[in-house]
Amino acid sequence: MPEHDSVGSKPQISAFAGDMNFVVAFLRAGGPVSYADASGSTMLHAAVSGWQHKMAELLVLYDADVNAQDHNGDTPLHCLVRAKDTPLEGTFLCGEAPEEARHKTFFLLLLKKADTSIQNKQGVGALHLAAYSGDLAAIKELTLGYKVSLEDTSASGVTALGYAILNEHLDCAQYLIKAGASIDAKLPNGPPLRNLLTFTNEPGSAETDT
Repeated sequence: MPEHDSVGSKPQISAFAGDMNFVVAFLRAGGPVSYADASGSTMLHAAVSGWQHKMAELLVLYDADVNAQDHNGDTPLHCLVRAKDTPLEGTFLCGEAPEEARHKTFFLLLLKKADTSIQNKQGVGALHLAAYSGDLAAIKELTLGYKVSLEDTSASGVTALGYAILNEHLDCAQYLIKAGASIDAKLPNGPPLRNLLTFTNEPGSAETDT
């Protein structure tokens, strides 16, 4: 069986939807867990995009690579951050809140050593993506209890805090500062981030929910 197929292939659709019957049968029949569509997206990429933590756990048990990169360089962690909006109705097990499903998916990937430092072909890591889009929930998942560098810069030389400030995501900026992000980091050919802050003069005065 080939390890690549057209975009939107059955294994990816099933993994996204949490269709255990199809995926288990596929794997037991010898289908490769690394099976990818034409975009390079594996079943694990698809499962986490659908916040399917139980599906993701199954795939990891079959040795799915938690740091596999698609043709855009995105890892499953990148895909989970990009999947900010609740997936289509009906893809969760009965009784599970969507936000809890996403939390458990983050927890699984990070527990299984998903590498937060990997950058995609646009030169951004998962934390950069979360800060750019103003996804405070994802920022909290990536920074609480895991070794993620707040000072890593994208290929453009911008930190996560820089993206949060430039895109006026106040809550994200406040949280990152409280978590220890440096306000003295400089933008490429620009001023220190401190000079762009309008909500605080002292880092200790920034308040945020925890």
